[in-house]
Amino acid sequence: MTFLRALPFRSSFATALALAFPLALGLVRLDPAAAQQDLRRQAGEAGSEPAGIRVSVAQAASACFSEAIHATGFLAPRSDAVVVLTQEGYAVAEILASEGDVVAEGQPLVRLARVESPSPYAQAAAQQAAAQAQAAPPASIVLRAPAPGSIVASSARIGAIASPRAEPLFHLAVDGLIEAVAQVSSVYLAEIKEDQSARVQTDDGRDMTGRVRRIASEIDPATQMGQVRLALERDPALRAGRLIRATIDARHSCGVSIPRSALSYTSEGASVQVVRGRAIETVRVKVGLIAGGDAEIEAGLHSGDLVVANAGASLRDGDIVSPVLREDAGKATETP
Repeated sequence: MTFLRALPFRSSFATALALAFPLALGLVRLDPAAAQQDLRRQAGEAGSEPAGIRVSVAQAASACFSEAIHATGFLAPRSDAVVVLTQEGYAVAEILASEGDVVAEGQPLVRLARVESPSPYAQAAAQQAAAQAQAAPPASIVLRAPAPGSIVASSARIGAIASPRAEPLFHLAVDGLIEAVAQVSSVYLAEIKEDQSARVQTDDGRDMTGRVRRIASEIDPATQMGQVRLALERDPALRAGRLIRATIDARHSCGVSIPRSALSYTSEGASVQVVRGRAIETVRVKVGLIAGGDAEIEAGLHSGDLVVANAGASLRDGDIVSPVLREDAGKATETP
């Protein structure tokens, strides 16, 4: 019978430990950077937040901005013409056209009849005019439209004495074109350019679009206001003299939008705090247009960047944070 000789317990345990020890070292030797990445991955898979200061962030997003200038004013003919009597001694006998009528060039508007007993002044003036013309004054005169258009005002009344010194009998909007005359503060006139778009609302609630046609070259020294004329689409319902409110789109720009509250200003300019990974980094930015609670960033940020939503937080470059995305952040903004 053959007997196996048992190895001493101490010797076999030491041998096994010696054989296993290199393998154990291989299992526990970890790269620090790889471990950090693994922790982040595990935290993301578990739905938990990495350690750090909780901070509200907003996501920069593409948006369009408009700088609007608001003004009040009135409607007026683009070009007007008047109808007046050039002789004394006549009264309105027949009105052939009324306010609001569209007339053609040369169309009769009013007939005036010679006054039987004019005033001494009128009689002398009529005699002088007749002498110069070497003819007796006509018994009646018909005044005609000097241009095609619409009658925006008329002072003609049956029986009323007409005079060259009196108010014109008719005011015409040549070609029927009515436009808005906006009174703009001199502070904003330099920002307005021809062909900029505008929105106009009349005092009776009518809304329409227009474009800047002409900018006044003079500013009223008393009011410091200048006139900006806005071309409107032809509309027979528009009436000269009606009050309006106008909004002129002085500038339009598309870029990156962030909340205004994210901006911080120093003597060196504007800056925001950006979350890079989990760390805070201060970035200088160039600010463009402002619209409500949003600001346009012309340089320094890209769409998708996460910025600290409220400037002034006690955060420094390199601080590790746990970003919480603000629900109302990253919405494109276009000023109406």
